[in-house]
Amino acid sequence: MIIEIFGPQGVGKTTFCRALAGRLQQQGQTVDLVLSYRPAERFVRNSRGPSVRAPAAAVAIRIARPAIELLAMTLHPLAYWRDLDTSAKLLRALPPRTLVSSIRLSQYILRLSHSWRLASASSHISLFDQAFVQVVSSLLLSSRSGGETSIECALDVIPKSDMLIRLDAPADILSARLHDRQRRQSPAERMLEVDPEFNSGEIRVFDWLHDLLRKRGQAVTCFSSFDPNSLDDAVTEIADQVRASLRAPLQRPCTVRECFPNESLPHA
Repeated sequence: MIIEIFGPQGVGKTTFCRALAGRLQQQGQTVDLVLSYRPAERFVRNSRGPSVRAPAAAVAIRIARPAIELLAMTLHPLAYWRDLDTSAKLLRALPPRTLVSSIRLSQYILRLSHSWRLASASSHISLFDQAFVQVVSSLLLSSRSGGETSIECALDVIPKSDMLIRLDAPADILSARLHDRQRRQSPAERMLEVDPEFNSGEIRVFDWLHDLLRKRGQAVTCFSSFDPNSLDDAVTEIADQVRASLRAPLQRPCTVRECFPNESLPHA
């Protein structure tokens, strides 16, 4: 079972995924988390104390990763051909304005597609804190042609999750969260991140995508991340829905396995 979360930057998708994974673990489910950590966040999480080298190392990883992945695909083309096909189709449907955006988004789509295929073959519950709907929104924000026909083509390409959840919050709250995140980043890291003032347009894009998904008959469950109490209620509601759909008996405690194949989704 694949559960996909989408929503604006700073809305709390990773936090929601962690909370949901913990609740499902309590119900005896085995959960794989596919999270979109930025390299700097991973350094902080894996470190027992502050590290002054973390920002420089994080930037180096983000710059070097495309070359490393290109080499891996060159050496193992058959293992990546489906992922390459998905990336090419999405970029044709919604071509980014700049070459840099094309490269960054194509690299992310390749990683995501590979992780999605592994999750599809697994018997575990897989939680993606941002996946293909998020990709379509980023492509739409950076695309030269963002008409409804182009978006429909992109939505035809992406695989469908078993459960799709949208998180939202007021624009001023999102802007405050992004500014706070930016204050904790180095100048080099900020160059690779979304502008905090960009989120108002992002919210409109998600509203548009939500309407299109609804017209196509795809169910989307919506929650607000503004109120921690309501978010906790949302986690409980989703966990109960998953339990009911799987009808799995509570027999043994299962650990939450974390997978970190994805960097945060880039924006133009």
